Amino acid sequence: MSNTNVDYNKRLEVFKEIYPQILEMSLAEKSPFGEFKKLLEQFGNDNIIRNDTQFQSLAQALVSVGQTIVAQSQNTALQMILGGDENIVNQANINLTNAR
Repeated sequence: MSNTNVDYNKRLEVFKEIYPQILEMSLAEKSPFGEFKKLLEQFGNDNIIRNDTQFQSLAQALVSVGQTIVAQSQNTALQMILGGDENIVNQANINLTNAR
């Protein structure tokens, strides 16, 4: 079996570059979170929040959305990393088959 070295540090650096883009896509207009983002902007622009209870409700909803976005982003990143590993294994198998 071939010993293929995987540079996880390089993958981590690439992920750090694309992570903000993943978050931005999560907040895109077409996603459900985009609607929530618009609602937050409306609250800010129209000063709709009139008491602590409304503010706390909005803050709790924001925390929930944030946690969901982070979970989705982590899942996407994990799939990308595992997909990279699978690609490396597949390439090693192809190389081995060709060498035979």
